[in-house]
Amino acid sequence: MTVVLVVVVVTTAIAAVVALRAKNRREDGVEMTVYGARCQGSTVVTRPADDVPRVVNDVCLHNPELGLRSNTPEGGSITTGISFASWGERIRFSVEPLSATEPEVTATCSPVFPLVITNWGRSEKNLYAFLRAVHETPAQAVSTHRGA
Repeated sequence: MTVVLVVVVVTTAIAAVVALRAKNRREDGVEMTVYGARCQGSTVVTRPADDVPRVVNDVCLHNPELGLRSNTPEGGSITTGISFASWGERIRFSVEPLSATEPEVTATCSPVFPLVITNWGRSEKNLYAFLRAVHETPAQAVSTHRGA
């Protein structure tokens, strides 16, 4: 019994160390760094910064996992629900104008339950889906709805 307990503790410790190593991801106009259940990323949008809230609103309307909590021209927050892999995530994003027609959207994703070390890639998947959709939404596809 003691040997089994030691094996479980050592295996868990190794998994925690491996999960906390930084992993970089660059694809589809999105740059991300992942640290276990936490990640951060950014993308440049080819539209005026004032259009970003409408884009974010549409992205969240078309992705049922992303629940828009707040959305302003400066940034906002999104939450995801509980699943078998996670207690839910919180995505916070900000919008920084680089030029008149190109703002950068920077976002972080972290678990709602702060002691979580890994959530089997759910944070990475949700943040990547959000940033990629914001980056790829064509100007003519943005609805006339106003963000929350």
